[in-house]
Amino acid sequence: MKLNIFLIYTLHFNIWTYIVQNMNNQKKSQDYFNVLRKISNKPGSSQRELAKDLGFSLGKLNYCLRALEKKGLVKIKNFQ
Repeated sequence: MKLNIFLIYTLHFNIWTYIVQNMNNQKKSQDYFNVLRKISNKPGSSQRELAKDLGFSLGKLNYCLRALEKKGLVKIKNFQ
């Protein structure tokens, strides 16, 4: 009986883990999409402007931009 309860608990835990991971991936994908859309609408925007428009912190926007750069969807140039 203990083994069956353990298996049910493990299965239940794995299902919830999968759901939470999937939700996080969907949220990230939506964030990435929103960043790409905002860049296409306002291509000359600074990171600060983009973060403000999207309601992101600068750190979150930077994280999204780096992830999009790794996927080859954006190129980041430093302007000085």
